[in-house]
Amino acid sequence: MISLGSGLLDLFVRDTANALWRRHYDGTWHAWESLGGPFPFDPVAISWDGQRIDLFMRGEDQTLQHRVYDGTWHAWESLGGSLASDPAVASWQAGRLDVFARGAADNALWHIWFDGNWHAWESLGGSILAGPAVTSWGPNRIDVFVRGADSALWHIGWNVLLWSGWESLGGNCLADPSATSWGPNRLDVFTLGSNATLQHIWFDGSTGAGWRPWESLGGQLEIAPAAASWRNDRIDVVARDPSNALQHIWFDGSWQPWSPLR
Repeated sequence: MISLGSGLLDLFVRDTANALWRRHYDGTWHAWESLGGPFPFDPVAISWDGQRIDLFMRGEDQTLQHRVYDGTWHAWESLGGSLASDPAVASWQAGRLDVFARGAADNALWHIWFDGNWHAWESLGGSILAGPAVTSWGPNRIDVFVRGADSALWHIGWNVLLWSGWESLGGNCLADPSATSWGPNRLDVFTLGSNATLQHIWFDGSTGAGWRPWESLGGQLEIAPAAASWRNDRIDVVARDPSNALQHIWFDGSWQPWSPLR
């Protein structure tokens, strides 16, 4: 799920037949749009300017597949790699993309980026159990979150010139995390907890509070959540429940109750 601007959301999902679908929100949810298939793995999307969408997916051959929407959908292209997870992508300015995935050979975090051209894959180390989550709160800032070998949430960040060391944020993650940011010095990370509820941890750097304690947001979920923010103090989270229905929870100063996404 991504936001193209204030009050806008785009949701990408696979159905039970592995077809890819897109749904757009601009104050109301519009009808589902088919993007073909079948596809073997889940998609991830990003927009760097509110008009273009870059869509990524792990292919059947475990390489990174990429597709662009700029008013029309372009053909898929392969960006290589050897992936053991779905990718995660962030953009900290127009013309910049950073994509991350778990490596098939070593379970480390791998990174490829675009700044007008695609660069070679690089390893960022670590030992991870699932796909990463990534977000950016501003230029030259990237924060990546993974489920570590101990099932805790781990974090590594890029700040202007270099990557930080890995740090543990604790917790007990059962699935891929999801991360979003509504502005500088704010990070919100979500994962599926041991009791199938939505678990949330956040970073508040503006007040100097740093990482706040984990909290449970309830629900009864089947897979990892997807989160997006389109303004200060607004977060939307979508996840699938055991009946395969999509459930939605959002924050607009306080957390609102779970409701079906119809």
